[in-house]
Amino acid sequence: VVMPQSTSTAVIKLYGGSGYNVGSFEQAAISELVLRAGNGSPVGITATLWRRSPSAANEVAWVNTSGDTYDIYINIGQYAYWLIAQYDYTGNANVTLH
Repeated sequence: VVMPQSTSTAVIKLYGGSGYNVGSFEQAAISELVLRAGNGSPVGITATLWRRSPSAANEVAWVNTSGDTYDIYINIGQYAYWLIAQYDYTGNANVTLH
């Protein structure tokens, strides 16, 4: 993500969770990651992970790779295949999914 200081916001939502067993409703999980840049003093971002199920993403981490650019890492349990990812961001930010 690119998150300029003096306020920028990005959100990444994941639909689906770890596992794909019939009747395990918790595996139809939703994870929401909200990223918010600081005011430049100090420089950085805050990331908050909202989980709607025990099978949702577990943890989030970020690494500043250069200036206002950050790599975001999300930890999710086994068998988290073919999830749907949606994202949005303010006009001064950018999100690229890999």
